[in-house]
Amino acid sequence: MSTPPLASGPHGPDALRPLLDTVLGALTTGAAARGGPLPAGGPDAVAARVGDALG
Repeated sequence: MSTPPLASGPHGPDALRPLLDTVLGALTTGAAARGGPLPAGGPDAVAARVGDALG
């Protein structure tokens, strides 16, 4: 069984295109949910929220 190419070979860009579309969509959705590209409150607030989420 062969696995699909990722970044190498002549078909690499075509194999990566759907993955890149997924990543860019997630970044756009996250930025819209946060009201900007970065979480509010700076590193300390982000660390607190991550700590709360992870328990």
